[in-house]
Amino acid sequence: MDTVTPRSRLIGLSTKMYFSPSRTKEYLDALLPRLATCPGPHAIDIFLIPDFLSLPAAVTQTGTAPLLLGAQDCYAEDAGAYTGEVSPASLAELGVRIVELGHAERRRLFGETDASTAAKAAAAARNGLIPLVCVGELDRPLAAGDEAGAQAAAEALRPQVESVLAAVPPAAEVVLAYEPVWAIGAAEPAAAEHVLGVVRAVRAMAIYTNPLKHLNDRPHGHRQDTESDSFAEETANQGEVHAEILQQCQSIVGRISTLIDELQQLKEVVDQRPVVGSKPLPWNQAITGLGVFERLVLSEKRNVDNMLKLCQTAQDDDTDLEVLNNKLRTKLDACNYKFHDLVWSTAKKCHNLVGLRRDFSRTPANRKTDTVIVDAVVSGGAEWIKVVNTTERRLFYEMTDAGWDWEDDEDTDPDEPPLPDGSENDIEVARFARQLVAAASITYHDYRRPTVRMLLTRIREGENHHVDRLLNYIRTFGGEIDLTLETASDTSGLLSQPTPSIEDALSHLVITEPFRDFTTTLNVDCSVFMALASDFSHMAIGPNSDLLRSAQHLIDARDEVENGPRLLTTMYPAITGRDLVCTQDAADTFLKIAYDIGTESEVARARILFEASQDAPVDADAREADSKRRLDELRMLSCYAVPDDLRLPIRTVGTITWDKAQKLVEAHELPEVALVVGQKGSGLNAMNVSSFLYGWKAHLTTITSNWEAAKRLKTVIEANRVAGDDVVGPQIWRIPFARKLLAKPKSSGLPPLKTRKDRKREKVSSLQRWAAEDGQTEKATPETVAS
Repeated sequence: MDTVTPRSRLIGLSTKMYFSPSRTKEYLDALLPRLATCPGPHAIDIFLIPDFLSLPAAVTQTGTAPLLLGAQDCYAEDAGAYTGEVSPASLAELGVRIVELGHAERRRLFGETDASTAAKAAAAARNGLIPLVCVGELDRPLAAGDEAGAQAAAEALRPQVESVLAAVPPAAEVVLAYEPVWAIGAAEPAAAEHVLGVVRAVRAMAIYTNPLKHLNDRPHGHRQDTESDSFAEETANQGEVHAEILQQCQSIVGRISTLIDELQQLKEVVDQRPVVGSKPLPWNQAITGLGVFERLVLSEKRNVDNMLKLCQTAQDDDTDLEVLNNKLRTKLDACNYKFHDLVWSTAKKCHNLVGLRRDFSRTPANRKTDTVIVDAVVSGGAEWIKVVNTTERRLFYEMTDAGWDWEDDEDTDPDEPPLPDGSENDIEVARFARQLVAAASITYHDYRRPTVRMLLTRIREGENHHVDRLLNYIRTFGGEIDLTLETASDTSGLLSQPTPSIEDALSHLVITEPFRDFTTTLNVDCSVFMALASDFSHMAIGPNSDLLRSAQHLIDARDEVENGPRLLTTMYPAITGRDLVCTQDAADTFLKIAYDIGTESEVARARILFEASQDAPVDADAREADSKRRLDELRMLSCYAVPDDLRLPIRTVGTITWDKAQKLVEAHELPEVALVVGQKGSGLNAMNVSSFLYGWKAHLTTITSNWEAAKRLKTVIEANRVAGDDVVGPQIWRIPFARKLLAKPKSSGLPPLKTRKDRKREKVSSLQRWAAEDGQTEKATPETVAS
């Protein structure tokens, strides 16, 4: 083929998947008669590339007409166990002349690379077919339209062009179809000057690489070709190119090493959090996905380290520097460290990090397979961040594939969906938005759905009407979910904020003060009183003590040894320095239990915790003296230090009855879902409901060790909230332990202990009395509330 005369014109099209076999036949019926009017065979060649199913009939139908038939792809091998692939030998036998390879769609959808495209081109040429290789840069050069922009674009094309030319035989005919990916579907095509410059540089590159190659570098549509001596001279200096690549690799290794070091500092700070009640979760559980994220970064470092080792082979005499540089460039293109660096830089601007690259389910039924990755979970889980690196050029390309109407204008009805039904998944930004919203819609954090923030790092608003319309359309996906799309042009979002130093970032990424959000006054419930009065809390009762009379006693004693003293490690740090209040029924229930079964010391502590109304001091000095007296008495009954700022006595504030709860809802001091908490089936008793509703109404932090009740409350509120309501449930801090009273030894004649069924029955009956007829304000008495 080394005597083939290059064609001066090559015109044609690929039908992709738009034509069926019958439609292809109709098209050929209309086309073939017109080919007779075309100029001679060396002036214009016309080609058609139908789908594979249409090819055999198209070959028969075309016959001897001056039309080159092509295939949309082929495999790199002539024969073998390659299910679903198409043999180039079979295509040649069928009568096909051209094979389209390396199209941007196949690169994007099926992961094809420069190497796989080159291997296919070699197979096509080996079978006498003409490889029509699609080349094009993904990103628009900053100086598109001038010589510098053309040179930059050609440099981006170098791996694509040279890999193909190195793979096919020197005398084989090759067609390079240049199409800048960033211009596909854009409102304005690439400038003619840019196309001319790029094609000129590509031709010079091809001539320098292989002067014998017969090259048809005709682009689709409006693009043409010339030469560029300066580009050829630049490529000749492979030594300088290699030095540049080496410097780039060293820079990447330095940045990755910094990232790894900062992740290590993050892990250390997480593991050094103060112990409050129980040992904090280790770093890999406290920040879900951190270990996976770190392994991804380490993998990138290993890849670049291997590239540096390859660079060292440049000094060998038998090393082809040009081939080595091409190989290194390909590896650099595949390096993903910039994305990981961007995710980490974004996370450093946030606070209370609890997840990196974390999977969330999109459907309740398939929680393991239908997932979406959230790059950073921050604000304790209240906000999800997704980083999207899609370029504007790639966005145009995806919009075109999805059927975007480029003919609309700014007067188009804004309420009309800009995309055909079912085509949103073709656009990455839209697909991610749908998936994130679906996942957030089945996830709760503190009674609310998480907010979703998408960072479009390489897309700007206000510069293209079509981009703006698409982004505004995607913003409507949120529904109940607060969905934010932030672009590179935003001046007040995360992307515009400077990245803090690692020291500043760690101070707000990891929460080391567990009580930072507590209110100055705390609402405490019966379970807290138990812990404050129990002999297990104030006496060193070990697991082998003769005082232990039940399995629960043994559990409490072991917990004090393993995690205590609980008063010092958990209870006092949480409540000291704050006023303590409780509902009357919580106090009544506790006092009844303490007086009925408590030991003498437990009864004495119960009296210290609460004041008798007739003995209440009337002025500030008297109240201060009374508090000091109580602390001194408590110290006499405890083997542990009692802090001076423990504020006693605990003040009672009345009871929230059903009637009062209804009035609070009517006055909008409580949301309507609060009434559901007190209904049968909530799993709560009257004392729980009254205590939780009071803390909710008063906007106080409620402290409890009743984990089951707190969990049931959260479930009831989340399950019964109305979509669109901005309901925030009560702030509850669950103490990581529970204490029972040591209690007096059981005497004969006393009633038997209540069974689980008895307690459940009392819980239901207490709610029935609590939610009595409207107007009944009688509070539940200690005798009617489950212990």
